[in-house]
Amino acid sequence: MIVSWLGWTGDDDPGPLRFSLRDHTVEVDPRVCDEGCNFKDVGCGDARLDPTPRHMAAEQARSGRTAVSRGIRMGRRLDDLLWGLRRALGKLVAG
Repeated sequence: MIVSWLGWTGDDDPGPLRFSLRDHTVEVDPRVCDEGCNFKDVGCGDARLDPTPRHMAAEQARSGRTAVSRGIRMGRRLDDLLWGLRRALGKLVAG
């Protein structure tokens, strides 16, 4: 079932509304958040409670990839430097 949540455009606020595409009806949604609901303040931006805590294994994997990519970048720079020196020496010997 596909439903769409609509905002009210009148003066009074009836709360959340549910529009059914199948029945073409608009109903007031009686559900409210429970006291311990993590999604109650979903519209509060960065001030809301984050329902997904930090994942330590993922952070360790990311830091490991960062160290590897840093090493690869350093190796590429060293390789570029050596190729530049080789070209400079070739020009010096040839001419």
